[in-house]
Amino acid sequence: VVAVRPEWTPAEARFAVHAAMALVVDLGRLVRYANSREARETVQGLVDVTLLGRYRLRTTLPAR
Repeated sequence: VVAVRPEWTPAEARFAVHAAMALVVDLGRLVRYANSREARETVQGLVDVTLLGRYRLRTTLPAR
């Protein structure tokens, strides 16, 4: 994670990885451990955003 997010310290990266693992477990419980394409895509998207910072806005935010 630090290789992709160099602004994070190793401790911050470790914390984020543990948070992502907890997210995966919680989402698994939420979908009752269904191994569906939708569940896998949701988990992958949230882990990408959380750990790797890969996100894009789906809409344009209004200027202030």
